[in-house]
Amino acid sequence: MIGCSLNLTIKVFAVTSSSLFAVLVAAGQGQRLKQNRPKAYQTIAGLSLLEHSVRALCQADILRPERIQIVIDATHQASFAELKHLPEGLRPVCFGGASRTQSVRNGLRALSLDEEDRVLIHDAARPFVSEGLLRRITAALDNYPAVIPILPLADALKQHESLADTPRDHYCLAQTPQGFHYSSLRTAENHAPDHDYGDEAAWVAAADVRLHPVPGEAQNFKITYPDDLIRARSLLSETVYGTGFDLHRMDTTTTNADQYIAVGGVMLPHKYHLIGHSDSDVVLHALIDAMLGTISGGDIGQHFPPSNPRWHNQDSRLFVDHALKMLDQAESRLLHLDITIIVDAPKIAPHHMEIQQQLSEILNLAPTQISVKATTTEGLGFIDAHEAIAAQVMVSVERPKQRDHDD
Repeated sequence: MIGCSLNLTIKVFAVTSSSLFAVLVAAGQGQRLKQNRPKAYQTIAGLSLLEHSVRALCQADILRPERIQIVIDATHQASFAELKHLPEGLRPVCFGGASRTQSVRNGLRALSLDEEDRVLIHDAARPFVSEGLLRRITAALDNYPAVIPILPLADALKQHESLADTPRDHYCLAQTPQGFHYSSLRTAENHAPDHDYGDEAAWVAAADVRLHPVPGEAQNFKITYPDDLIRARSLLSETVYGTGFDLHRMDTTTTNADQYIAVGGVMLPHKYHLIGHSDSDVVLHALIDAMLGTISGGDIGQHFPPSNPRWHNQDSRLFVDHALKMLDQAESRLLHLDITIIVDAPKIAPHHMEIQQQLSEILNLAPTQISVKATTTEGLGFIDAHEAIAAQVMVSVERPKQRDHDD
């Protein structure tokens, strides 16, 4: 049994990374998280849990990307291919099995390790592993064949049925990454080649390999339930807001029954045409400025100057794509947008759903993340005189928490 007292003296060794590898397990479905995509691909501050976990393993050059073996479910290949922020040099992924133990076995086989090599086995659902914890584990591997980070139980421990107290002094919480000499895992494999275990510590313990505990960290929690995801996002991300406003005049000197104007990516019939560069889509232009505002990215005119003939009659969706790429580069993502269109004619109400759906497709958002409203100035301004159309947009964006310059 592993002793659970954390009054441990950890000797600090220089980390020798020449024989250190890692298996990062990301093959689970995460059904307890109750989300519409596998757990490893849930995003926090613009990055998936898998990307955060890879970055955590690579911190301080303890591990090089080419020594990390990611294990995914074979049905998740499309989701993995969409990840944009993994470090260069990673090994090709391998596929998991029907159980966690089988997935780890597949990862170890893909690494083709030597007996003297050392390996960390980590869950992609733990994106907060610190450099200090990694160093404690790797240092302890200089003296022990298997190392497990543990935490004491802080809450009272009860039996399910009777709710009777259970002494907690003999119990602890196990975390990952867990570290092993590969020879220890080979011993465990030979001992029970087909058995499944809750974690790799249980696997090697069953083969009488000595386990050594090191202090884990409360922040290195596993994301399992919806509340865990909320907690993780509160630690890594913040929500910021941006506003945008745009207005274009209408040419009322000529009319044409066959004309259209662009509003939110939708072409609406109108007898007047709009004066302006590109397609004069006030909704998309205001949206772009709102998005750029959340990352201090300037405004649409700085990126697409109206004086440049290249942008004459250009579809504004091109500009939106540019702003979305800037958000992605800043590891930020749109959460919601609230649009108010100010115009007397054409009437927006008959086209409300069409505009919402078009924006949903342009931005890859659910329609419920997009609010489209319309109003007039009650006859008090030139907009109600059919001379212009305007739009005001507010967006909310999730981005990585900004650190103070002194940190």
